[in-house]
Amino acid sequence: ASLLFLILCLPISSIARQANIDSLKSLLDRTAGNQRVDVLAEIAKSYGETNFALCFYFASEAHRQANIVGDAFRIVRTGGIKAQAYRRLDKIDSAIYKFNDVLIIAKRLNYKSELKNILNGLGVSYVLKAKYDDALRCHFESLSLREYDHDPDEIGEALINIGLVYYKLQDY
Repeated sequence: ASLLFLILCLPISSIARQANIDSLKSLLDRTAGNQRVDVLAEIAKSYGETNFALCFYFASEAHRQANIVGDAFRIVRTGGIKAQAYRRLDKIDSAIYKFNDVLIIAKRLNYKSELKNILNGLGVSYVLKAKYDDALRCHFESLSLREYDHDPDEIGEALINIGLVYYKLQDY
């Protein structure tokens, strides 16, 4: 019974996701500036788990628009989404480059919420390249920021990633 429920719910969630994407796309013709960047970023995030190529396309456009507008926060946010898309497309070197590019800005301007995500994504990218020292540095820095916020889910995510690195190092 629960399997049948799950099977019936999957198409509904994908239909709802597509409706959300279609709704966001319809806003593109009516937006400009920061609002357009935000809509493009939301579309990219909506594709983030299902269509990596479209995620990358919309993230790249959002990042380009953010640079045109000159909004540092949006440059960091869309750069992080673009880096995640690179990673999901198995372009790990490009992901690392982009994560590091926006990490500098996020640290300089103290964008803590973005820093946590960038460091996490960068750490995962380093794991995929077997650069475990760099991965641990990123994950421990991310953990420190997450502990400051006292969010158990985010702390757990950081600890799982740290555990993965130690597993890869066979340091049990």
